[in-house]
Amino acid sequence: MLNTEGEDIHMPTSSNLRIGQRLVRYRKQAGIDQADLAKAAGISQPTYSRLERGETQATLPHIYLIASALDVRPDAIIGRQDQEERVLCSARTDGGPCDMAAMKQR
Repeated sequence: MLNTEGEDIHMPTSSNLRIGQRLVRYRKQAGIDQADLAKAAGISQPTYSRLERGETQATLPHIYLIASALDVRPDAIIGRQDQEERVLCSARTDGGPCDMAAMKQR
């Protein structure tokens, strides 16, 4: 089903929901509301709201525009940063807890 902006609207997928959760987290950390972020990113507020709710799939242009407006890396929004941290943590061979700050100094 397409909305009036030509976007495919569907039931949220787990991937879309995770991206939406990250968008909410970074937006709240920045201390701005959806309307202000959407305006700064150059997208409509309804589109941004659907992205946060996971109802529409974020395109690469959406991700880059939003990341720029939030002053974060695009891979933080899509979750690649989280995956890299999990890989670093799983690289421990002694079974001890993962201290990311210590791991990054190595």
